[in-house]
Amino acid sequence: MNQSKNILSKIFYGGEDPNNFGIGYLHWVEKRPTLRYIKCSDIISFDSTGIHFEITTIPFHRIKLIFNKNGEILFKKDVEGLLILLPQNLFI
Repeated sequence: MNQSKNILSKIFYGGEDPNNFGIGYLHWVEKRPTLRYIKCSDIISFDSTGIHFEITTIPFHRIKLIFNKNGEILFKKDVEGLLILLPQNLFI
């Protein structure tokens, strides 16, 4: 499994209610990134290790951010999966 699929298979959950959250990710088209979103309905489960979803539905992308239903960014990663910002209210 390559690094991007490892990043996609488990990411951190940023809140109390899974229904209020979505995930942004970078989709590369013709060598240019565009930001797309994963709806919570596409997510398989939440647990203490993170958010789990089907890798086959989103092939070879890297997680960029987690946001709430108001569009506020709660958690950011760069395209290499490195932590940029971890708010104090983020918990697992």
